[in-house]
Amino acid sequence: MKRTIIISLLVAAMGMITFMGCEKHNSESPSLPNTSWRLFAFVENGVSTPVNYNCFSTNCFTINFKNNRKWDGVSSSNHMEGKYNVSNHNVKIEISLMTEICETEDGLKFVDKLGKVTSYVSASNQLRLDIDENESLLFERIQQ
Repeated sequence: MKRTIIISLLVAAMGMITFMGCEKHNSESPSLPNTSWRLFAFVENGVSTPVNYNCFSTNCFTINFKNNRKWDGVSSSNHMEGKYNVSNHNVKIEISLMTEICETEDGLKFVDKLGKVTSYVSASNQLRLDIDENESLLFERIQQ
């Protein structure tokens, strides 16, 4: 009986180690090129704050990753574009062009945080862009 319990615990522990090891390097995680996302929340110190969609565009708070390492999007009211680089789940997003007029508080926050992103985690319809261990941007996938 003890032997069966010990073997069961070892098998369970091995399964958990295998699952946790795959989580960081999940090759099934959707890649960024050719995807579009809409921001729905800011996360700071474990607290998720919904985005205020009081914006001037129906495409506000979006980012579209192209397959040539370029991206474009809309803040609360302004067009923006730039380049991004991905290595495993590390990502650097550079803003090279942006119009600047009538930006809302959440729009300013979005633009500021976007330039500080260091890594990402994606799962089918959600994307988390991490600034650090305490701050993230949460997105939902836009179906094209």
